[in-house]
Amino acid sequence: MALYSPERVLVTLSNPAKGIALSLAGTLAGFADGSFVEAKRAEKAFKQKPGIGRATRVKTGRYDGEITLTLMKESEFNGAFSSIVALDERGADQVFQIKIQDLSGVQTFAMSEGIDAGFAGPADLKSSNDADDIAWTILVPKLIIYQAGHVRAV
Repeated sequence: MALYSPERVLVTLSNPAKGIALSLAGTLAGFADGSFVEAKRAEKAFKQKPGIGRATRVKTGRYDGEITLTLMKESEFNGAFSSIVALDERGADQVFQIKIQDLSGVQTFAMSEGIDAGFAGPADLKSSNDADDIAWTILVPKLIIYQAGHVRAV
């Protein structure tokens, strides 16, 4: 079983019109140890609707979700994210396209369909004697998630 590491993941936030162009890759990004990227839809694409004697599958029409990026407290990207959030909260509408790619050969990614994702707000502040991580939540109106097995170059 392959383990993911920050060296194998590339996260890109971009919106040329707003001057947003960030690429978080490898150890330079300052991803936290353990689970550092999570993408999750708010609701499954389909539900079951109970019926008489049999349930049917019904499309929910919901594709919105959240992406959480967890960075070490020392990561320089915390400052960049804080700046984007501050501008957004002042009405500058700092939306972007987010794309997460697995660079290890396993075809896995998550992305926003358009330039319409944005931070939910500032990350929570926590100070302690431990090396705390900082979790950033990004709201995505249409979250595309794709996962597949290992792909070998021919």
